[in-house]
Amino acid sequence: MQKITRKKKIVLAILAANVAILGALWATGEPELFTFNTTKSIPLGLYRLTSSDTDPLAVFCATGDQFAIARARGYLAHSHSCPNDFIPMIKPIVARPGDTVTVSTGGIAVNGTTLPNSRAEDFDHLHRPMKPWPTGTYHVMQNTVWVISSYNEHSFDSRYFGPISIRLIQHYAHAIWQVNK
Repeated sequence: MQKITRKKKIVLAILAANVAILGALWATGEPELFTFNTTKSIPLGLYRLTSSDTDPLAVFCATGDQFAIARARGYLAHSHSCPNDFIPMIKPIVARPGDTVTVSTGGIAVNGTTLPNSRAEDFDHLHRPMKPWPTGTYHVMQNTVWVISSYNEHSFDSRYFGPISIRLIQHYAHAIWQVNK
């Protein structure tokens, strides 16, 4: 009989708590208002989906050549949630219309403040070439946002695909419960 370690007990407790939370949400008839994030772009946890564009996260369907490359490389999972069979991405919104974004080899700055962990990499974790967004200064246009994860320095986000149209955003989101910050 295999001994259950303390770490496994904690993981099982977290999973049980999440099942209970999701069960309670399902019972209220509103499970679609929440998502459980398991990606590395933001902390593991439960997030509330909203229509409020003031929330800090965007949940969106990716389109275009950069996303096709991301899908082919396995950065994005298969799902029927988006028209192109990508799983929706969830990323922090770092720049909105009226902001200024400066892309440099050292990272991305918004309104003069460099974001932590925002430097684009030339190669991915399997040493395949990456194509960072061109260096320069960009004024965020109406109906667009920039999404960048300072939480994960290897995140596939606007450092590679630039601004996204708000038309791609299915929901906005904010954290309800997170495992780690």
